[in-house]
Amino acid sequence: METIRTGVLDLAYERWGPDQPAGTPVVLVHGFPDDARSWTRVAEALAAEGRQVAAPYLRGHGPTRFLDDATPRSGQLGALTQDLLDLLDALGWDRVVLAGQDWGARAVQGVAAVAPERVERLVSLGGYALSWDQGGPPSYPQLQALWYQLLLRGGWGEGVLRGDPEGFSRHLWRIWSPTWGPDRAVDEAFAATAPSFANPDFADVVLSAYRDQPTDDRHAALEGRLADGPPIAVPSVLLYGADDGLEPGGPDREGDAKRFPTLLGARTVEGAGHFLHRERPDAVVDALR
Repeated sequence: METIRTGVLDLAYERWGPDQPAGTPVVLVHGFPDDARSWTRVAEALAAEGRQVAAPYLRGHGPTRFLDDATPRSGQLGALTQDLLDLLDALGWDRVVLAGQDWGARAVQGVAAVAPERVERLVSLGGYALSWDQGGPPSYPQLQALWYQLLLRGGWGEGVLRGDPEGFSRHLWRIWSPTWGPDRAVDEAFAATAPSFANPDFADVVLSAYRDQPTDDRHAALEGRLADGPPIAVPSVLLYGADDGLEPGGPDREGDAKRFPTLLGARTVEGAGHFLHRERPDAVVDALR
């Protein structure tokens, strides 16, 4: 684990790969609730082939820390996108291959939308994530799947998240990847990840993400560019988990095809739910290759 300093963060990241790498570097971005080590099996496979790989800990997760107590603990899309751009700059990586899951999918898509010259290829675990309305109003099963967002918008949900971040997160793992097993392996993976939710800013950043507040004015211009849901012209591959509990009606393939005009492929991965990179790292490695 290494750390770089941005304008607002000591941004921690995991790094793999040889001192003399081959090919374009790869950046892997985790989602909520998870951490950078979720990509270990993917990263190790790529590093064995000579690639340099980095996986940041998102703001509010793991060892990443804010520099100033006065900085808004924003989880807005513009902030996640800027954090990733800051990491690329600090590493001196002008052009990369990006892959992301959940919040990480939002971040990598954000970078691809506003700085396509920085992205050689994109692999998104899940479909278009820069806006929530590209497919029209959600179905009732989809609304039911989004219960946690509605809960977190109120005081009751805030109390649950602050009082039992581990229990809340473990329940999300269970229902979002219902076929991931055996249970013992999932429990071990969660036990290794749960300390990342003890970050002092975890609850504040998560609540901000789902309440759209507080926001940070320094990201206003970037947020404005992303607000209309721009298309992503970077050549991309989309991977969908066949058992993703957040997609009860399946992916919006038609909508995704419109939002990714240079889409290279869109594949449903059997035997995987929402945490596809943990459940089927082989499928992610194949897509990146």
